[in-house]
Amino acid sequence: MTEYELYEIIVGYSGNLEQSMAVLISLLSAYLILAYTIGSKLTRFQVLFISICFTVVYFGMMQAQMYYLDQTIRLAEQLEFLTEEKSIVAGQGRFSMVLFAGVRTLFLVGSLYFMWNVRRTATE
Repeated sequence: MTEYELYEIIVGYSGNLEQSMAVLISLLSAYLILAYTIGSKLTRFQVLFISICFTVVYFGMMQAQMYYLDQTIRLAEQLEFLTEEKSIVAGQGRFSMVLFAGVRTLFLVGSLYFMWNVRRTATE
C-alpha cells in the first residue's frame, strides 16, 4: 500500500470517528436533557427502559469508535514504518485505547448516575 493510500484510509477512519463522536454526544445530551426535564415524572419501568436502550446504543457507538480508533492507530503505525518518520502515535496505541474507553465509560456511568440522582431527589 502506498503512502497516499494509507493517508486516505486514515482520513476516512478519522472522519468516521469524528462523526460517531458527534452522534454519541447527541445521544448523551438527549439522555441528560430527558433526565433533567422529565426524569422525575417517569415511572420506574420507563426509566429502566430508557436507560437500558441508552446503554445498549451507547455501547454500540463506543464499540464502533474503538474500532475506528484502533484502525487509525494501526494504519498510522504502518505509515510510520513506511515513511520512517516518528509520529505522535508511536508506542501510544494501547494507552490511547484505554484512555478512550475509560473516558467514554465515565460519561456513561455519570449519565446513569445523573438520572438516578434526579429521580432520587424528586422522591424526597
